[in-house]
Amino acid sequence: MKLYKIRDFLVLAKYRFDIGMTFIVFLNFSLLIITASDNLKGYFNISTSALYMILLPIAFLGNYIFGYLLDKISKYQKEYIRNSHSRSPQIMEILESVREIKNELKRRKNE
Repeated sequence: MKLYKIRDFLVLAKYRFDIGMTFIVFLNFSLLIITASDNLKGYFNISTSALYMILLPIAFLGNYIFGYLLDKISKYQKEYIRNSHSRSPQIMEILESVREIKNELKRRKNE
């Protein structure tokens, strides 16, 4: 029974990492700017290897937290699917056909 809980936890964690991947883009861009700029490197007074040692754990933790927030608070997946369906002409066509069928069934039921 405990193996199911571990499996479910790992699947949920992977899902949250997947939807949190946009956070990594911002972190990578920040790291690129800091390491590419001599002025910023001097301002922070930190070596590139130390910067990696600090930012790598922050990246994993931030990725998970960002994915958790998108999953729990904003219901990201539900909104993403709803927006993609509202932009798809095929889905809108299918939904219109289903509405017509439902209306026809209601009309026949009331006769």
